Amino acid sequence: MNMQPLYLEEANRRLAGYVAFEERIIAESKQAVDCLNCESFLRAGIDAFNYLVWIDQEMRLAALSGKMGIAIDSEEFGELEDFISSTLIQWLGQSDRAMQWIKQCEDRHYVVDGKEDLLSCIDQARLIANPSYEMTDALEELELDALREHESGETAEWFSSEK
Repeated sequence: MNMQPLYLEEANRRLAGYVAFEERIIAESKQAVDCLNCESFLRAGIDAFNYLVWIDQEMRLAALSGKMGIAIDSEEFGELEDFISSTLIQWLGQSDRAMQWIKQCEDRHYVVDGKEDLLSCIDQARLIANPSYEMTDALEELELDALREHESGETAEWFSSEK
């Protein structure tokens, strides 16, 4: 019977613990980096959404002020609205993937920064891309009047009916 001295057994036990520690730390580190990448992905998505909303607002204001050379009720403007809507629908597809990634991180007990901001953007994008209401002609005219008054400086604030 070949017995190792106790100190060699202890050395092997400690080495095994050291190796296991490294493997656990590397695995946890990869998970943490994955969740940081998720947060970066969310920030990029939120930034893209904010830019699309800004473009939509600027486009509408430019059309109302005559700077675009097209009327807000023209077919050309409708095509621009369709572009914004289809772009937001694409954005929503990416956001579905972001929500799956968030879930993976949360399943590992990580708190993902930016989740609530992304959820807010998703709600807004759904309303903009797929409005669930039809405005009456009278309401549309009131909205256009309010936009014109805001553009001409007659009012200090503008509240969109699309919120």
